[in-house]
Amino acid sequence: MRNGSSVVLLFVMFMVIWRRGFVAFRMVLCCSFTTVVAGLD
Repeated sequence: MRNGSSVVLLFVMFMVIWRRGFVAFRMVLCCSFTTVVAGLD
């Protein structure tokens, strides 16, 4: 039971970090895209 709960906790932590990293990646992508568009314009 303890081993299973630790695996679940690890999985939850991984999902939270992955989602947060994905959101940060999208924000950087949007910022760079906006900068390129502003530079071209």
